[in-house]
Parts: sequence; C-alpha cells; structure tokens
Amino acid sequence: MGNVLSASIPSQILPVEAYVCDISEMEFVQSMGSTRFMKVARVEHVEGAALVKVFLLHDQSFSIEPYRDQLTPRCAILSRSFQKQTLYDRLSTRPFLIEIEKKWIAFQLFKQLCFVHMEDCDITSYLFKALAQCEAVEVCHGDLKTQNVLISSSNWVQVTDFASFKPATIPSDDPSYFTFFFDTSRRMSCYLAPERLQPSQELNLYSKLPGEFLDVSKDLTHAMDIFSLGCILVELFTDGQCPFTHEQLIKFKHASDSDAQLIVQSIQEQLPKEMRRMVGLMLSRNPAKRPRASQLLQKYAPTLFPPIFEQFLYNYMNAFRPKCLQPSVSLEEPSQSLIAMDSDDVITKLASDLDVILAKLNERPQNDSCKEIDQRSAAVLVISLLTSNMRALKSLTAKLVCTVFMNFSNHTLYSERWIATGFKIDVNNLFVVTFKSLLLFTQKNFP
Repeated sequence: MGNVLSASIPSQILPVEAYVCDISEMEFVQSMGSTRFMKVARVEHVEGAALVKVFLLHDQSFSIEPYRDQLTPRCAILSRSFQKQTLYDRLSTRPFLIEIEKKWIAFQLFKQLCFVHMEDCDITSYLFKALAQCEAVEVCHGDLKTQNVLISSSNWVQVTDFASFKPATIPSDDPSYFTFFFDTSRRMSCYLAPERLQPSQELNLYSKLPGEFLDVSKDLTHAMDIFSLGCILVELFTDGQCPFTHEQLIKFKHASDSDAQLIVQSIQEQLPKEMRRMVGLMLSRNPAKRPRASQLLQKYAPTLFPPIFEQFLYNYMNAFRPKCLQPSVSLEEPSQSLIAMDSDDVITKLASDLDVILAKLNERPQNDSCKEIDQRSAAVLVISLLTSNMRALKSLTAKLVCTVFMNFSNHTLYSERWIATGFKIDVNNLFVVTFKSLLLFTQKNFP
C-alpha cells in the first residue's frame, strides 16, 4: 500500500556545469536557469559565446535521435550562439522603445515568420540560402514568445529556440504540463493557441509508450504560430502586458462566442487604432480565421509600416548581419562559420551611404494609403545601428566620423546636414529621436 511514483527520478541530481563538461569544446560560464524539463547555461565555445539547453535522459527507452545536436551518455545538449537580450528583456530596459522601433520589430517578426512557414513573399537573399537546407519542408515554431525573440543593440530581430520537441497539444485540466513545457520562466504568461489545450481524456497521454512521443509536435500548424505572434504584438505595443495567463486562456477557450469577442475587444482597446483589426484576426479562436503571415503583411503593411521598411531599410540593415563563410545546403552538416562586419567598416559604410539614407528618409510615399505615414522618424533606426558599434571602434577615422555625426545633430538641428534634413518637428522631439541612446554612449567613448 502507499503512493507509487509514476515517473522515474534520477539517482543523483547534478548542477548544469557537471553536464556541460562532457563537451570538450565548451567551457561553463554561468547558469541561466534550471527546471525539471531542462537546464540552461551560458558557455564559451571555440567559436564564441553560446547558450546551451541541457535535457537529462531520465528514460533510456526514449530515443532522442531525431533531435540530436550534441550527445553525451548522460544528456542531450542543444546549443546556439549567445545573445544578451530578448524582446522580453528589452521591453523593460532603458531607453524604452519608441513607436517607430516597435513597428520595426513587428515588421521583422512578420518577415521572419513568413520565412519559417515557407510562405511565398519577397524576403531577402540570405533567407533563400536557408531554403536550400529546408528543401521546401514547412516548419512551425511551436513556442513563440517574447523570451524566444532575440534583439540586438541595433534592433535587429531573430526568432530562435524552435520547439519541435514540445507537444502540439497539452491537457487543459492539468496545468503541470504547461508549467513543465512552456513556463520555464515561471511568468504564467501563455502564448499558446486555444486549440492546443485539450481535455486529458482526449489526448490519452498516459497510455503511450516512450517511443510514441517522438511525433508529439506533428500537429503544429501555422495558425498556432499566428496566435502566438498576436500575443507578442500585444505585449510589444502595451509595454509588457501579456494578454493571457494560462488560466485566462482556458476561460477564453471555453467562453461563449459573445464573451470571447468581448475578451478580444478589451485587448484591442489597449492597442494603437491601426493595429486593432489585424491583432483581432490573429487572436481569433477559430484557427481557420487567422490569416497567414504573408497575407497579413500584404493586407496591413501599407497602413501600419512606413514603406521605407520594405523598400530600403530591411535589405540595408541585413547587409550588416554576420554572413556564412562557407554556406552549406546539408542538413546534417550545416555551416557554423560566420564572419561579422567590423565596427569600423559599419561606420564607414554609414558615412558613405549618408546621402542615400537621407534621400530615402525624405521620400514621399506614392501610395495613397501610406501618405499619412511619416518615414523620417525611421532615422532613429539608423542611429541605433550607429550607437551599437561605437564602443568597438578601433580606428581614429571612424571615431572622428562618429564625432562629426554627433556634432551635426547636436548643433545644427534645422540645418540641411544629416538627419535634421527636412525634419519639421520641434527640438524636444528631435532630441528624443536622435539622442535617446546616442549621448549615453558618446559620453563614455569620447570623454
């Protein structure tokens, strides 16, 4: 008589560094979090700083071969390059994001989701190299949330940590599954689509053998990712307010149609007017009513985003991203060698392209639906690229160029020089746009 444990427990619980040391190319730096599902650590790899996720092998009958990246006799380790800040972190970090930066982040999220879903849209050349690896196989992310969106100091967005090893559906009447798989940060915020929560008796989880869990994510759909992206946009444009907790999502799932519509309307009221219709569609309870990312971009981008995003800025900013030295089309042996543009080269290129940038910023949209959008505020995105490279400058020439940029914007607010060209706004607003980050960095780099 007595309680019987239904799950195996490891005979010895070790800290994450004990598992990382199994990989000779990695050196443990610090733990970033630990749960029953996985352990996260920052490490130094032979190719640079990296982040690793460690999954313990409690059940030896469970095959991890489909998900293999790094294997040891005791655990499986997934690794990626380390990046300091996620979108969740950035929303609470000064200087806070302004409207044009939020729209730029949202635009990039749509573009990247189009790529992930292999949708037919005009995406930049670096994405087509990845298409050769994927070979037209559609992929769903499965766990889109602000913690899985990385953002650089220049506001470039990367969607990361694809969750092909997490189940497509979990029991709605057993919150331990949600906590175990999707709430490792213990925020209780829920980005899952309502159809991913099903009664446990319908899922029949407890009768499955370990090997049958290999296809737990096969039922993931693009509509599920669209709902998650809608939650991210709500959090982005409300400065960190996640629309649903796990409990609230269950109530939303089981509410009547009228009550569910009221819930969506209450969320929409917190958003800018131009975003409400689109986000309302993305948060629809009916997956069939959620448009695909490319459809949303095609329909709503002209009224939401400045045309300069699509016509110039996205491709231009992509030119500064690290590039593969030897691109590979092999899924088994993907290329890991990257070459990044030196900070001095970034500043030099910005200086040489200054006339082109100014011309693009001052272009008047030709489309009637875009005429009310002022593109000139996008100058702050170029400022972010400039300031993100200032600390790493080595050559005197590049430092002088930055100093000239600073002086032009500081002393000639209404001249025809640099970003002040054609700006018909007051000094205080221009200060916010131009110096939001610039002065904080220049004071440290140019005392």
